[in-house]
Amino acid sequence: MRIRLWRWEIELHQRALYITRQPDPACPTCAGHGGIDTTWGPELCDCWDPAGIRLPLWRRRREVVPF
Repeated sequence: MRIRLWRWEIELHQRALYITRQPDPACPTCAGHGGIDTTWGPELCDCWDPAGIRLPLWRRRREVVPF
């Protein structure tokens, strides 16, 4: 299940919320695509960081070794 609020995307997946920020559509460098083509290959624009935040909703049970 995904919810998108302007540049923020919130996804519920396997007992955790994943929050990521999408590229800025008004960015003069990448025009909202998130990447820039350079002579060395594609690079990420400064307006976008694809690594998001993971918020666990509840902890997993720990298995205890019986001996």
